[in-house]
Amino acid sequence: QKRPFALRALAAFAGTLAILFVLLLAAYALPGERVRQHVYDSARTIQNEGLYPEYLGFKLFQMDNYTDTLMLFEAASADELPPLQAMMTNTAYNVATGAQRTDAPALEPFSYARYWHGYLIWLRPLLLLMPYTGVRIVQYIVLFSLLAVVLVQLRRRCGLRAAVWFAVSQLAVSVWFVPHQVQYFTCFMIAYAGCAWVLAKPRRSDVLCLGLLVLGTATAFCDLLVTPIITLGLPLTCWLLEPQQRLRGG
Repeated sequence: QKRPFALRALAAFAGTLAILFVLLLAAYALPGERVRQHVYDSARTIQNEGLYPEYLGFKLFQMDNYTDTLMLFEAASADELPPLQAMMTNTAYNVATGAQRTDAPALEPFSYARYWHGYLIWLRPLLLLMPYTGVRIVQYIVLFSLLAVVLVQLRRRCGLRAAVWFAVSQLAVSVWFVPHQVQYFTCFMIAYAGCAWVLAKPRRSDVLCLGLLVLGTATAFCDLLVTPIITLGLPLTCWLLEPQQRLRGG
């Protein structure tokens, strides 16, 4: 006999939170010297692009390098304190008020703990190996690999029309720009991973709810809440697209 759903949901939430907590603590425990060197190289890339570049001259295609700069600062300063303390305070830096415009302006630290910062689970290890441009390439590979998996599964389980319109919906939100920014990548990666899980095999509605709980926990832990609704909406839509699931789910 299965345990009550509330207990299963509580276990799923606690287990997800514990795993993410340990992974983030491990990311903060990594050495920081090479990370800072790659952040320095990354800063020059952002300086050349500008904080809010507009591609193709359209406001619709405006990037937000300013927020990604905050993320890079957090990765660079993560070993300034013991890992647990650093993870809880999440220090970033601003140019000090009244600082002179020089190559090395005065910086003042502040705690950027207003959002949880689980994106450092992958951002900091990647910055240990490569600068920002390399991180973008990895994000492109991961995101479009996941999207390909979702489209193939949709074609197999829900038909060609569902796969085509899913692809069109993602083109409509400029998915080709998503991996260009760390802040945009997180929710799309979680959403596509959720879609792939939903479509891998038939899921009962109670199992679906547990999966959505895990996805929501990961979203709140890892993202700046840029597009959080897609981590619920896209997997749920994929589940509803399957005729067998609709009949079984009532």
